Amino acid sequence: MADELPIHELKDGTKFSGFVHGGENKPPRECGNCIWMGFASCGHPVVLQDPKLKDKLNDLERFPVDNDDCCDFFQSKGNVLLWIVRHGATIPDEQGKHGGWQDDRLSDTGLRQAQQARDYMQDKNYKHVFSSDMARAVSTAKIISGRDPYKDPELRPWDVGIFTGKDHDAYEDQFQVFLDHPAREIPDGESMAEYAVRMHKALLKYIAFARANGPCLLVCHSRNFSQFKKQIEGVNEFDKPDKFDKVKEGGIMTILDEKGELKVEIVFNRGDEGDVNFAT
Repeated sequence: MADELPIHELKDGTKFSGFVHGGENKPPRECGNCIWMGFASCGHPVVLQDPKLKDKLNDLERFPVDNDDCCDFFQSKGNVLLWIVRHGATIPDEQGKHGGWQDDRLSDTGLRQAQQARDYMQDKNYKHVFSSDMARAVSTAKIISGRDPYKDPELRPWDVGIFTGKDHDAYEDQFQVFLDHPAREIPDGESMAEYAVRMHKALLKYIAFARANGPCLLVCHSRNFSQFKKQIEGVNEFDKPDKFDKVKEGGIMTILDEKGELKVEIVFNRGDEGDVNFAT
């Protein structure tokens, strides 16, 4: 289970998830169209913390739902602007090393994770496919969509310069200096501040594109996710990502437009261990 979350006081006065059955639904809900419905169970962290629902969680620590159930955290498949996928694992990922701009290919595990993401995305609506120009992202995008993505260098991961290919644990203290001082540029790489600006520009570009041209699939890298999520939520993107900001390899996050208000939701292979891979 996820760590305890704060109580959410919603606009209609409802606390926590505001779970209701079909006859009690309020617009813009459209039951049966939720991004969770394919699992017949909800994995939204707020729903899972609702004290009225806790004793009804299933064996997978999820709340069972059907087509007449809904909540104040309803997330429609119809208003998704961006489906954002983390590429599958590489050998350096599995070895606990910084990938950076090293152009690694998917490992056997990474290929399976990309296929699992493909299975999740089979019935999802998207018109355009973009990826980082790194091989691991391009391959993941091809596996999921069955087509060549548009390759965008702006979607590359953080350029960690001298740490590229180095062990996370062995260089943890040295790397932490650049997290503590976001404006300090990593030798042969970029600063966290420079990276955050690049991600912010990319995020705004793709949101505008999707609003004008239809939903998009973006395949990129792990830290892209925490940057995008924190920026949508208005949280300091220089803070260390917590487990609610992360996805595992092959994980998926959505950015939704609800009457002009942007929302972000991790829907597949969350990084907090609160979700399992339903495609296996």
